[in-house]
Amino acid sequence: MELDISPLPARTLDSIGEWLWDYVPKDRVVMGGGTILAARWCHRETVDVDLYCEERATFAHPDLLAAGNGEVDASRLAKFDLGPTHLFARTPEGGELCLFLKQQLAEGRLTTPVSWRDTARDLAVYTNQSILDILVRCRIFGVGTLLKEDLYDLAIAAERAEILNQVLGGWFWDKCLFFMREALRKEPLDFNLRPLLSPTEIHLADSSNLRARVRELLTPLVEERQRVMCGID
Repeated sequence: MELDISPLPARTLDSIGEWLWDYVPKDRVVMGGGTILAARWCHRETVDVDLYCEERATFAHPDLLAAGNGEVDASRLAKFDLGPTHLFARTPEGGELCLFLKQQLAEGRLTTPVSWRDTARDLAVYTNQSILDILVRCRIFGVGTLLKEDLYDLAIAAERAEILNQVLGGWFWDKCLFFMREALRKEPLDFNLRPLLSPTEIHLADSSNLRARVRELLTPLVEERQRVMCGID
């Protein structure tokens, strides 16, 4: 099934793709992130495109850097950054695209199954479970806290009986579970002042409700882990 992503990410991908696909093998790229969750759940708007690629040579390609700089000089991009593990571009319209190396996504175990059913803009896409796994691990280890939109996505997953319990259960013996519990005690961070856009579930959009709903799911997992570690049946 072809997923209908939000208009701004679609325009961003089409615009940057005009030159990006000359250097990156499109058939090795997978789309994930909140844009795919939003396309499936219709629960909020998004402005960014998250892409993942296993081609390590892509990021060292001098022609790719030259192409990106050329777009900036032509005022077709507001920002362009090429690092050893990522490519970032922002359009004048405010759309953002990040291309990551999958090997560098996060610390520790990471499984990223691709959906065999869905595509978006002719790209393969990740399953919901993979997206939530990547999203939370990267945010916790990369930023140290969660964005408000992260909490909202996690709460929506719980409200709609999605795969959040399986995701959290997969972290049972992982320190990420404890990092996430600590992150839930903090006020959610609007990374780069990015707000939660057009949430459809207003009762969950409040920060305290978001933290409470996700903490409700985490508590039994943490308590069970503590019982096992202490040898309590």
